[in-house]
This record gives sequence, structure tokens and C-alpha cells, in this order.
Amino acid sequence: MTKTFKGYAPIEVPRFELESPDGQRKIEVICKGSIPGSKFLDFLTNTKEDDPATLAVAMFDILHAAVRDDGWDEFKAFIDEPENGVSVEILAEIAGYLSELYAGRPTAPSPV
Repeated sequence: MTKTFKGYAPIEVPRFELESPDGQRKIEVICKGSIPGSKFLDFLTNTKEDDPATLAVAMFDILHAAVRDDGWDEFKAFIDEPENGVSVEILAEIAGYLSELYAGRPTAPSPV
């Protein structure tokens, strides 16, 4: 007997906005429709709880895999600008949000 596993893609292409604390600068970041699940396995296997450096590298890898190539430079420039106030906590929150979307939550409604 053969079991078939069907890939998952979000209902809509993931996107999010980043805004500076003063509200003067804002970008919309459009992500890829899907990224390989192996990126998340790498994240889990390559991070060590007591080593923030491995967590940072793995989180950055997830973000780089998710953000569309044509928007990466703008995203990177925005997060690198100190006045925009994008903290590690915000980047971790974005990575978590994307992880949920790419993992299949929320899913499309079931047919009735």
C-alpha cells in the first residue's frame, strides 16, 4: 500500500508590515508562497538553548528563506537601520508568525 502526502501552501501569500516607532517609515514585506520544511528542521536541530549565536543564525536563515528575493534587500536595510527599532524580539516574533503559517495554520476551511 502506498501512502501519499500532499504538500501544503498557505491560502494567501504571507506578508507583514514593519513600522518604525515614530510611524514615519513603514515597509510591507511579501514572502514566498512556501519554503521547504527542512528549513524548520534545520532550525530545530542547529540551535542550542545555551548558545544565542546558533539561534540567531537559524532565525536569520528562516527569515531569509521566507522573504521574497526581490524584497530581501529592502527588508534587510530596514531591520539594519537603528532608527527603525527592529529588535531581536520583533524578528523572533516574525519568525514565529511565519513558522505558523508555513506549518499549515491557519488552514483552509474544510469542505462541507
